[in-house]
Amino acid sequence: MANIYLIRHGFTPANNANYNCQRGIREIAEDRDMPLERNYGVRQAEEAGIFLNNLINGKSLVFVSPYRRTLETFKYASENMNKDLDVIIDERIREIDSGVHYARPKEDVKRDFPETGGFFKALESGKADSVPYYGGESQKDVRNRVYGFAMNVLNICDSDDYDNILIFTHGVAMHWIYYWLNNGAELKTGLKNCEIIKANGDDAGKSLFIPVAYVPKGFLIDIPKYIDLVNNEKELKKVKTKILNKHIQYKC
Repeated sequence: MANIYLIRHGFTPANNANYNCQRGIREIAEDRDMPLERNYGVRQAEEAGIFLNNLINGKSLVFVSPYRRTLETFKYASENMNKDLDVIIDERIREIDSGVHYARPKEDVKRDFPETGGFFKALESGKADSVPYYGGESQKDVRNRVYGFAMNVLNICDSDDYDNILIFTHGVAMHWIYYWLNNGAELKTGLKNCEIIKANGDDAGKSLFIPVAYVPKGFLIDIPKYIDLVNNEKELKKVKTKILNKHIQYKC
C-alpha cells in the first residue's frame, strides 16, 4: 500500500491580504494565475522538496492542482528531489472559488459587500459548510468535487503500482481529500503554507513538515512587481513546460 502525502502550496501574494491585511492584491492576478511569492513562497517550496527527498523511497505518483501557485510549488520542490516521479495535473483538486472574498481583507469584504453578512454569521457559528462564499463555492461544493478524486487515489493506493502518492493542492481541498480518505475524519484547520500531512496509515493526520521560512508581520507585497511577473508569459510558459515534461495525464 502506498503512502499518501498532502502538500499545501507555498505562500502567495494573495495570502498577504489577510495575513498582513494588505489591500490591492487582487490587481496582481485572478486566483488561478496567482504566483508564489518570490522570496518566502519559493523558499518554502524548496524546503518541502528537500524534506520529501529524504522522506520517500521508490516510485511516486504526484497529483498537482492546475493553479499557478501549486504548479510552481511542485516545480521548486521537484528541483530538490532526485526521485522517480509520474505527474498528473488534476482540475478536481483546485482551490475553492471564494468569489468576492478572494485576496481581500475580511473587513473590506464586510464593508464593501454587506450581502456577505449571512456567510460570516454562518462562519462564526461553525455552520458554514453549505453556505457559499459570495459569488463562489461552499465547503460542501469542494467536498463533493474531490470525492471522485479521493476514490481514485484509494484505488491507486491499493494497486501497488506506486510506493508514494504526493498531492500538491490547497488548504480547503486538503481538508476534504483527507476526509474522504479517512472515512469522514476531520483534518486540523489552519494549515501552514507548504505544510505536509500524512494522509493514511497509523499516523494519518500527522503534520510531518512545516517550513522554516515564514512571513514576518508587517511584510508587504510589491504589487507592481508581481503584476509584471504575471504578465511575463515567458516565465509562466517555463513553469508549465517544466511540469508537462513529466506530466502523464491531465484530468478535468
